[in-house]
Amino acid sequence: RRSRSRSRDRRGSDRDRGRPVWLDKYGPPTRTDNRVIVENLSSRVSWQDLKDFMRSAGEVTYADAHKSRRNEGVVEFARYEDVQNAIDKLDDTELNGRRIKIIDDSRKGRKRSR
Repeated sequence: RRSRSRSRDRRGSDRDRGRPVWLDKYGPPTRTDNRVIVENLSSRVSWQDLKDFMRSAGEVTYADAHKSRRNEGVVEFARYEDVQNAIDKLDDTELNGRRIKIIDDSRKGRKRSR
């Protein structure tokens, strides 16, 4: 009897090994200057949740949650119009039970000093 290896039954070939599963669904992150800061995030929100939520505003190229500050996320879009759309559509809406605040942090529209 041959021992059956389960690793070969899994999806993908050898060259996919070591490649994170999210890469296929979300694609590689691309940094842009079309950035918003999302404040008052629930600690339960992951970068994937944030990216999925922000997709309704436009093409998200990068998302991160709680990296530099707790309860704060960063989302970057392909176009500046997407940034404005996110602010118009999603600012002061609810994500995981918390009202989020979206602030334009783009190179073009810096309205915030830190």
